[in-house]
Amino acid sequence: MSETEVARSAQSTVTSLFRAQVVVFPDRIALEDGKRRLSFAELDERVRRLAACLAGRGLARGDRIAVLSENRLEYPELLLAAARLGAIVACQNWRQTAVELAHCLNLADPAATIVSPRHRRLLDLASENTAAEVIIYGDAYENELARATPLASDFDAAEPEDPLLILYTSGTTGLPKGAIISHRAEISRNLVLRAEFGLGVDDAYAAWSPFFHMGGCEYS
Repeated sequence: MSETEVARSAQSTVTSLFRAQVVVFPDRIALEDGKRRLSFAELDERVRRLAACLAGRGLARGDRIAVLSENRLEYPELLLAAARLGAIVACQNWRQTAVELAHCLNLADPAATIVSPRHRRLLDLASENTAAEVIIYGDAYENELARATPLASDFDAAEPEDPLLILYTSGTTGLPKGAIISHRAEISRNLVLRAEFGLGVDDAYAAWSPFFHMGGCEYS
C-alpha cells in the first residue's frame, strides 16, 4: 500500500465507507426487517432524505440525537444519516425506568429525540429532560422522508475523530455513564470483528441484541 493510500484510508468516515458499498453493491440487500428489504441504493436514498430532514430541523455537526426504539430498519438508517451530518446518536435503553432514562437523556442533552410508538409512553414519563423536538416513527416520519430532497451523495460533514455514538454503561455501581465512540474507533472495531470471525462481503449479520447495546448497534 502506498503512502497516498494509507493517508486516504486514515480519512475514512462511516459515510465514506458506506458510500463505497453503495457504489460497488447498489442492488445487494443491505437491510432486512421482516418483510421489508432495502438494497444499498435504496437505503442510501432514505439515509440522504433523512439527513436532509434532520438538517432542515437545524441539526448539524456535533448535535446529539437521542433514539428510543426497538430494533427496526429505521434505526441503522438514523445512524447513517447522523453520521453524514456529523451528528451523534445517543442510544437509549428502553429497559430502564423513567428516572434512569431521564438521567441518560440529560447526559446527552439531545437537540432532538426519535422514538418508536412502542416506547412513546416511557419517553413521556421521562419528558422533563427530553428535547422539545420529538420525532415519532410511523406514517408522519415516512411522509416527511418522501417529501424531502436527498442530500448530495458526496455530502459528508464528519471528520474521522468526530463522535458517532453515545452508548451507556450498565449502571451496576451507580447511574449509567455515556461512552463516546468516534467514526475512527467504530471503523477499527468493525475491522477487528471482520478479522476475528473471517467475515466476507457475502456474510450477513443477525441483529438479535438490542441496538442500544454495543453488541447490536456497533455491528449493525
